[in-house]
Amino acid sequence: MRVATLALLCLSARALVISRTAKFSVISRAMGDFTTTPEERAEAAAMRKTAGASTVAPTVASCAIGQGIQKYVLVQAGDRYFVRGNTRAAYHKDAARPLVDELTAMGVAHEVLGGGRIQADLANKKIAIYGHSIGFPWQGEFRHDLSAAVVAEAYPDAEVTTSNEGY
Repeated sequence: MRVATLALLCLSARALVISRTAKFSVISRAMGDFTTTPEERAEAAAMRKTAGASTVAPTVASCAIGQGIQKYVLVQAGDRYFVRGNTRAAYHKDAARPLVDELTAMGVAHEVLGGGRIQADLANKKIAIYGHSIGFPWQGEFRHDLSAAVVAEAYPDAEVTTSNEGY
């Protein structure tokens, strides 16, 4: 029995090592390991900053988050900041992509400043902003304070808190 258990553990460990090289790390995700691959980090790096105009149409919403726990990014375009969260995003680049694509289509320069997580309990008007992003690491200090200001403007009745802890 012990030999069979040991063999199973060895096979499981081998599967996890193999999965880290897979493009989407399927087995790792199933096991709760959301480490990004080098390809995914490269894709995020390509999205991080673009050149272009500095003004953004006022029709682009500053904040778009959903109910629940989600990955989020803080994006700067000109003198405006944008927060984008997505409860279904496997990676922070997935939360950033719709806004980055929209700004790129408009010819607007942008920079993804960083990211983390948002836990939004919109019914009880509580929003917590915390953590960090592997794909879009903060350059220097975490700027959850800027994210909180954008979120508070969009949800003026909500209690918005920040923390640099967690993932």
